[in-house]
Amino acid sequence: MLRNPSAKVRRYSAATIAAAFWSSGELWQREANDLARHGAPPTLRKMSEPVRADFVVLEQNGFVLERDSTKKGEGVRAFLFLWIDEDGEPLNIIAWVPMLNRFSTWIGNDPAGEADTSAPTMQEHCDQEEAA
Repeated sequence: MLRNPSAKVRRYSAATIAAAFWSSGELWQREANDLARHGAPPTLRKMSEPVRADFVVLEQNGFVLERDSTKKGEGVRAFLFLWIDEDGEPLNIIAWVPMLNRFSTWIGNDPAGEADTSAPTMQEHCDQEEAA
């Protein structure tokens, strides 16, 4: 399971996660072109369609949508992917910031909230897949 071992556990309903994802913006034309040309990292290709985008503030334990942050103007543009379970229920939102080559989760921990500290973080998992 992908997780951030230092994250605080925050529980959100599937409806809350979906609402946050769908309230984010559509891709700008340039972003859509870049994504079509370069693609997303392999791990993210398994995530949701469509891809959304928004400004996010990256923090140690995940990210905050800039519109919900007190740090206005400090956000970076990120592609957003909806992480869903095998039943199609939203578990988390993954932000990918290509210009920083960084991944982050909205909830800040693995969707199940499991405490397996041996599991890789989202960034480590994606780095391992890219190297393979």
